[in-house]
Amino acid sequence: MGYTDIYCVICGTSTHKYYSSNLEDLKTLLDQGKYRIPLKSKLSKKEKEIEPKLADNYKKFIKDINKVKSKFNWCNKTCLITDKKVIKIDNKFYQDDNGGFEKESEYYNTLKYLWDTSDRALICHQSCYKLLEKKSNYKLKIDDVANKLNDKSLLKSYGKIVDKYTGHQDFKWIWFILNVSPFNSFERLLNDKKKLKISKNIDFLMDPLKNKNNENRILKIWKSYNTKKKKREYQWVYQNLFLHPPKVGLFIDII
Repeated sequence: MGYTDIYCVICGTSTHKYYSSNLEDLKTLLDQGKYRIPLKSKLSKKEKEIEPKLADNYKKFIKDINKVKSKFNWCNKTCLITDKKVIKIDNKFYQDDNGGFEKESEYYNTLKYLWDTSDRALICHQSCYKLLEKKSNYKLKIDDVANKLNDKSLLKSYGKIVDKYTGHQDFKWIWFILNVSPFNSFERLLNDKKKLKISKNIDFLMDPLKNKNNENRILKIWKSYNTKKKKREYQWVYQNLFLHPPKVGLFIDII
């Protein structure tokens, strides 16, 4: 099957360190000073020289990315939400290629379609979990969302911007930052003479405990889930303690 990128169930972005082979490819193209002309579904054997002004813009973009990439380090600080506890993922965990995490005798899988093969779990950024706990007084439980998740343990939507890039086998870091199609190449951008600039999308790759735009996006997503959970709890209390009250002695024990 090959390597699969794992996404945070809370915010919908990658749970791995920033990486981009795309930028290495771009550096190679700039060093060569030319690129292969893109066709509909592949690259032509014919080559075209890169215009000097466009080359300068692309070199500046690489420098701009290198200045901010350290701000993505929070993405690699993650935790597992299991049926019994929340576990911080450290370097003692072994991660396999398909969402599985193993430590000593414990093995969890974070992809819903593989939950029947091991103990189930959800993965999220530590910052995202803390955000819901701090701002919404909510501690995420698997049962709260199990029937709302797809096979990759993701919600239906994380906002129209993030939805374009989440769930792919590998997270499209650079295309996300540029706000272009996730199915792209620098050859196509060069051929379209498109200048590169970091877009506002970058807010959604920042720590939500430090970035207000990302905080607001995440809280908006989870507001409905938290509201529904509280409503279910209220209905249980109303039905069991008011419509069908227990005997006095039992009621005293519960209190």
